[in-house]
Formats: sequence, structure tokens, C-alpha cells
Amino acid sequence: MTETIVLLESIAELEHLRQHEIQKVQEKDAQLTAVSKLLDLFNEDEGQLKGFLNILRDIFHADCVSLYEEKEEGQLSVRTTFQGADDTHVAPCEGCAIYKKSLSGRCVNIPDTSKFSCVKEQTCTLLHDIHASLLISGIQHQDVHYGLFIERAGGKPFSRSELGMFQGLLPILKQAISISVVRQEKNHLLSELRNAQKLEAVGHLAGGIAHEINTPSQYIGDNLHFLKEGAEDISKVLELAVTLSNACSQAKVCADENQQLRHMLEESDVAFLMEEIPQAIDQSIVGIQQIAKIVLAMKEFSHPGVKDKVPMDINRAIQTTLTVSRNEWKNVAKVETDLDEQIGPITCLVAEINQVILNLIVNAVHAIEDTGQERLGHIKIATKRLEDRVEVRVSDDGSGIDPEHQDHVFTPFYTTKDVGRGTGQGLALARDIIVNKHKGSLFFETEVGVGTTFIIQLPIV
Repeated sequence: MTETIVLLESIAELEHLRQHEIQKVQEKDAQLTAVSKLLDLFNEDEGQLKGFLNILRDIFHADCVSLYEEKEEGQLSVRTTFQGADDTHVAPCEGCAIYKKSLSGRCVNIPDTSKFSCVKEQTCTLLHDIHASLLISGIQHQDVHYGLFIERAGGKPFSRSELGMFQGLLPILKQAISISVVRQEKNHLLSELRNAQKLEAVGHLAGGIAHEINTPSQYIGDNLHFLKEGAEDISKVLELAVTLSNACSQAKVCADENQQLRHMLEESDVAFLMEEIPQAIDQSIVGIQQIAKIVLAMKEFSHPGVKDKVPMDINRAIQTTLTVSRNEWKNVAKVETDLDEQIGPITCLVAEINQVILNLIVNAVHAIEDTGQERLGHIKIATKRLEDRVEVRVSDDGSGIDPEHQDHVFTPFYTTKDVGRGTGQGLALARDIIVNKHKGSLFFETEVGVGTTFIIQLPIV
């Protein structure tokens, strides 16, 4: 009897071990299936992170999976499987204990979230059920904090094996976040490239239009000069006719003809025409000269860049760029130039240097606009020859650069401007052109509330 009992106990223990091993195998199969599904997502171009969250929801039989991204202090954006709440912005409750736990970077299993519910609210703003079980973990990627929340409603807690599976899947999530960030950057770069190609096409078009305008403007200018000379001759003839009419009146000869001439002179208001026609012609000549100046500047600025460096007059490039960009600054600032005429030509990539000057002018305009002042601001552009370099200074009396932004001024895509006013590439592009392509230097001096000066130094080759 005793042997039978021992045998039955051994069989029961073996069965327990068998069931335990079967459970372990099933859990491993579930992990492998999950990993296989997750790895398949890496072949997708879009929706990778959202697909990842959906798979996590299915693996853990969860009601909601959310990935919070900390955009700035106290402000989060969220990707979630919760219907209708994706791509929204939320803020954690004041003193939110659950969010603080996610900042720790460790995996945490919370059996009952009601213990952490906010005092002033029915439930935490980051959760969807007041009585939920929760798995959370913080993830750090490129100085950006992410918080992953897996919620299961109804109070059914997550097991230790599920916590282990959760920990095992986190490296794949980190990789998914990394790939998603890279793809977002790639899409942003592609968008900027398309915009650049459009601008290049517009530049070619502008150059062609400028060429087409140039020819008729020359005709108009030549004709206006001819009309000015003709008007001067006609004016002399009319003056002589008036003198002759006065002489006829005094001599009392050709009375009928003289009367007819006087009538025509009075009816035509010759005195007024002789005064106004020369002024009208002079104003037209000034206008057509201004058009010719703008057209020439457009032709020079929009001319396709050459691959090789060529001699360039930096002072002329500045004047050309100021003419082209006049519409940007004329209502915002007065522009002063102090150009050293002894500089001479420097060897550089003409189109790229034009672009750098334009970027710095536009940046100065935006800095002045940010002050909100009603009066016109002041932009000064100065050139000076040093021993082996040429220096260009672009100064403004704008708002200056705050200390927390100064280290990021030349960082690509970093911008403090509103949407539509800047992409964060202008100064980064300028630095690349000056430092990498011309072996020069680009730096700045700034004082908050006083203004900023960007300083270009180019070697004389």
C-alpha cells in the first residue's frame, strides 16, 4: 500500500513537471511567434510602430497599448491602440507616480493602478481604466524619453512569465523606435529635397524670365532716351514759336495765323507739357533702370552653379543678394553696407556663397520681426580684408539668441521659429558651405535683447 502511494506521488510529480515543461515550451513558442511577427514589421515602410503596438496588445491579451513620447517637459505625444486617441497630445497629472516610474527605465508590473490614481481626477490622464493591471517601461533614444504602457482592464494581473516576455521584447521595440526615427528623418529629408528641386526649377525659370525681360527693357530704355532727346528739341521749337508769336503781335503782322497759333498753344497747354513731359520721361528712365538692375541681379543670383571654384567679387555678390531679397527686408529693416573696395576677387563657389548671404539676411529679418517692434530695425553688412582672409559681417538689432539655443544654432533641423518660417536648415547649410566646402569659418556674437552678428571668414586663394 505504501509503495502504491509512493508510486502515485511520483507519477503526480512527473505529471506536474511535464505540465510545467509544456507551459514553458508554449511560452517559448509564443515568444518566438511574437518575435517573428515583430521582425516582419521591419520590412514595412509605414506603420511599423503602430503595428508593433497592435502585436503587443494581442500577445499580452491587453485592452490598450500606448507609447508616450516626451516632446518637451510636461508635454507628451502618444501612439496608441486605443481607438480615436492616436497622435494626440497629453500631459501627465501633476505629481503622476505612474509616469515617474516610467522615467526610471526599468520594467515595472503594477497589479492594480487604482492605487496610483490621481487625487483630483477619476483616473490618471495616461490610463484608460481606473482598475487596470499595467506593465510599464521607460526607453531612452537619442535624448528622447519614451514610456510604454500595456493596460489590461478588469484587474487581471500580469504573470511573472509575461513580465519576462515583456523584458525580452523591449530590445526589439527600441530597434523599432530607432528605425521609425530614421524613417521620419528620411521622409523629412526627401520632402526637403523635393522642395529644393522645386526651388532649383524656379531658379532656372527665374533666370529664363529675367533673360526674356532684359531684351524688351533695353528697347524701352533706348526709346525713352530717344524720346527725352526729342522732347528737348521739340521744347526748343515750341519756345521759339512762342517768341515768334509775341513778335508778330507786336509788329501786327500775320494776324490770322498768329491768332490761330496762340489758340493752339493755349488749347494744348504747352507751358504745362513743356514742364511735365521731361519729368515723366526722367521718372520712366529711372524706373526702367531699376527694372534692369533687378533683372541683372536675378540673372546672376539664379544662374546655375558651377562645380569648380571661380574668382568672385564678394561685394558685388552682397549687392546682388540685397537687390533680390529686397522684398524680404524693405518693410522690416533699413540695410546699411560698409564694403571694403580693396578686397579684390576671391575664389569660391558663387551660387553657394550667394545662398549663404541670403540665408543670413533672412535670418536677420526674422530676428528683428521676433522683437515685435513697430519701428524699422537695422541690418548692417560689412566686408574687410584680413591678412589671408576676407571677413563678412551680417549684423542685426533683433532679439539675440538665448543661451539655451546657442549650442544648437548650426544643428540641422533645429529651429525655434514657428511652422512655415524656418526648417532649421539655413544656418546648418551655411556652415557646411563655408567650413566644409571653402575651409573657412562661420561663427556668431550675440547679446539677448541687443542683436546678433554672424561672421564669415573665407581664405584668399
